Amino acid sequence: MRKYFIFNILCLFFLISCKNDSPKTVAELKPFFDVRGYFKAEIERLKGVKKVKKTVEVNGKREEKIVEITNWNEELAPFVSSDINRPAWLDKYLVKKNDLGNTVSRSEFYALADNLKTRHLLVTNSDSTKNVIIEILNAEKTIATEAQSELKYDAQVGYQISTSQKLFGSADNMKVEVTFIKE
Repeated sequence: MRKYFIFNILCLFFLISCKNDSPKTVAELKPFFDVRGYFKAEIERLKGVKKVKKTVEVNGKREEKIVEITNWNEELAPFVSSDINRPAWLDKYLVKKNDLGNTVSRSEFYALADNLKTRHLLVTNSDSTKNVIIEILNAEKTIATEAQSELKYDAQVGYQISTSQKLFGSADNMKVEVTFIKE
């Protein structure tokens, strides 16, 4: 009886000590810069920003106002939708990482396939100032249209979104620039 008791105790310790770590999926590993996660954190941070200077230019007509942004999810959606961390795209981007010195690093991601919307992603990160600058080039082409967007986000200053679209020979251009106002 005592042998069975000791055996059961040893088996119990063995079972408790064995961890069953589930393998990580590609989505959990995030092989590229986590654009979605970064902007989720920025949206929370920006809830404290009360006012911004917003400049909108459409086909050469420009308007500038001081406004309060109440929906940062909607405002930063073009950046979030440029996230390239998808399991199917693991081999679809070329990655270049450079250490520029003075705690500044640069990561670049280049699309290897023409059918990917996000063509280029550049992330410059300064550890000393905790500043991140993200630049994105998106491009899409169909039989009838051709569109290109350039997005730039500077966590300390603001962001710009420039879009040009051609539809059957006519062209439309739009630029949005937002500068954070520190109070």
